Amino acid sequence: MIDIYFGDRVVHLTDTYRAYYAQYSNRNKLKEMLLKFEDSDYEELYIYEEGLNDLFKNFKTCYTYIESAGGLVLNDKDEVLVIKKDNLWQLPKGKVDKGEKYDAAAIREIGEECGVFNPIIVKQLASTFHVFKTEKNTYLKRTYWYKMFYKGSAIPVPQKEEGIEDARWIDRGDIYEVIKKTHKSLIPIWEKA
Repeated sequence: MIDIYFGDRVVHLTDTYRAYYAQYSNRNKLKEMLLKFEDSDYEELYIYEEGLNDLFKNFKTCYTYIESAGGLVLNDKDEVLVIKKDNLWQLPKGKVDKGEKYDAAAIREIGEECGVFNPIIVKQLASTFHVFKTEKNTYLKRTYWYKMFYKGSAIPVPQKEEGIEDARWIDRGDIYEVIKKTHKSLIPIWEKA
């Protein structure tokens, strides 16, 4: 199953059939379903197709697709690196440059957004997906996440020109307070701390 967030609402793409799922038939019907979902108050939509990869490939064509990468960074004091943007706690991440590897982009973005340079990747985590709108377009963003370890003493500095209001280390035990004030799509990543 692939979960794609529209704010706090979610579209589930699945290859496991249930009677209450919408059956995928073609791209035009898919686009119509998605527009109805976007204009509705429904919290969830399940779309079924036996070929999940094909369904996702067609889903991507309904939006401008972009990729980013970021990290769940822990330090030797058992703290987690967080940023505050749009009044929500988030993890540092950013757009992958053309030709750049995902892991390198995640490390670069953490340095740019927080002033914490060269964390070490421990392992790759799951990717998250979310849809967002700008004045010009609607985007589907995939974020590649990495669990990282930072051994150093850098005090995080928020990248204000990117709209980051705050950057800091928080005690790992305070994660569940942060989760109350974050994007729903990030909760599975926070829980890996």
